[in-house]
Amino acid sequence: MTTHALPLLLDSSVLVKWQYRLEQDAAIALELRARHLRGELELQLADVSFYEFANALFYLRLYTTEEIIQSVHTVLAMELRVYQFDLFALRAALELCAHKGIAIYDAYLVALAQRENLVLVTADEKLLRKLGRNAPAVSLREFKRLTDSTDE
Repeated sequence: MTTHALPLLLDSSVLVKWQYRLEQDAAIALELRARHLRGELELQLADVSFYEFANALFYLRLYTTEEIIQSVHTVLAMELRVYQFDLFALRAALELCAHKGIAIYDAYLVALAQRENLVLVTADEKLLRKLGRNAPAVSLREFKRLTDSTDE
């Protein structure tokens, strides 16, 4: 199996694009998923991402409860590594919240990526601007550009 140098931690903004394909950059997100399924990339999640994913689908008001549950089940069936709650990552996340002015959910993913030596892939451009260049995070679009240039 060929994998990216570092495992990738996805946030819920990427998962939403798997389900709601009219979202901007959905094709990139779907390609990321396909590459995982082919064994080319290792995608991982934090347990909190399932709540955020369900919440985002619920507030789109396009899906029934059963459709949302089925969407979560589909993600679970991919057998991704799922990180359970980590108190040390939470402590670091609270510090990030204070210094960067970001939500605890986002900060937790950044802290977890740092702690586990992962790259966070997100479609949340506002989050990336707040984090700055030194964060272990990359936009979905930037990840696509980087992998395209290394595939050549």
